[in-house]
Amino acid sequence: MLRRCYIWLICQHPPEFRRRFAAEMLGIYDQMHGRRGWLFFDAARSVLRQHLTQQRPPEPALASADGAPRFQTIAPYSLAWSTMMEGGIITVALLCLLAYAGTHGSRRLPFLIGSYHGPGFLHVTDVSNTASGLDTRVVMPEEKADPIRDAARAYFGSLLLLRALDADGNLVLSSWEILTAPSALRKLDTNRDGQLSAEECGFTASTGLDQRLVAYGRETFMTTNPVLRVLDADHDGTISGTEMLTATPSLRSLDRNVDGKLSASEVLPDPDLVWAVLESAAILEAVDTDGDAGITATERLSPRAARYREIIVAADRDHNGITTRTEVTAELRLRRERQRQQEAAEQVLGNSGPTKQPSF
Repeated sequence: MLRRCYIWLICQHPPEFRRRFAAEMLGIYDQMHGRRGWLFFDAARSVLRQHLTQQRPPEPALASADGAPRFQTIAPYSLAWSTMMEGGIITVALLCLLAYAGTHGSRRLPFLIGSYHGPGFLHVTDVSNTASGLDTRVVMPEEKADPIRDAARAYFGSLLLLRALDADGNLVLSSWEILTAPSALRKLDTNRDGQLSAEECGFTASTGLDQRLVAYGRETFMTTNPVLRVLDADHDGTISGTEMLTATPSLRSLDRNVDGKLSASEVLPDPDLVWAVLESAAILEAVDTDGDAGITATERLSPRAARYREIIVAADRDHNGITTRTEVTAELRLRRERQRQQEAAEQVLGNSGPTKQPSF
């Protein structure tokens, strides 16, 4: 029964409309199950619009003096009744909505009368209603300090390689900047040797320092900076030409939240890693007497190693008798993590006391 009523509505359309759209409208009706009431309303409105819209036949071509056809460029136009009716209905509805908002308080429709005071908007206070004192004071919202952004600003400013990658200077490596990283890195190759040294990436050392300290400073610089660490895939202290070509996938490995870009928190150095590297440097400086970047069995038994002997022995995971700087750094990070977990457990149990510093 309902289908016959819908077909009857389709038949009320003009013949040209039925030839073009009748089959499509009926097919849509047969496929719809839960919203056929809307289809009846739409078909009735379509019938009204089609019969109220008066389409004039095209104007005939006029012949010019030389016999060539001349067409009328400006055709007479009349607004369709359906357009005027729909426009009138919408206008009346909006007027009723505004009248309701004005009589029932401004909080009903704050977007219509500009009374919204959310974050980021200007707050207007002390508005004078007197004719002689039309003064308005605008209070700018205070910008909250962002410690991560402040640290990122200082970090990006101090690292030459990051300044080269961050082309727009917004402290974020966008997907486009990550994609164009190889060309940005090649611009840092000032000596044109096809690779980037620590100095070309931003490392500086004071003149007159011991070369062993300078070499260790280069290694620390390339290790503690996350961007440099992933770019220097083989950890030889330089970014080779091949590593520059593969810079894009290397940088994407730092994208922890997989949003296609690197935020400040994803490129800032890990404080625990920096602390462990500096502490391991102090241990090797005190114990490594021959300067081979490793602590031998003889050196660990010396009186100078008494304070650090437990850490040195525990760090020798492969038990080859030589404790390297990398092994000491890993052991220190492991102990720091264990200490943090213990403090968290004590806080949960309500037995937290003063924080203990690791003893060396």
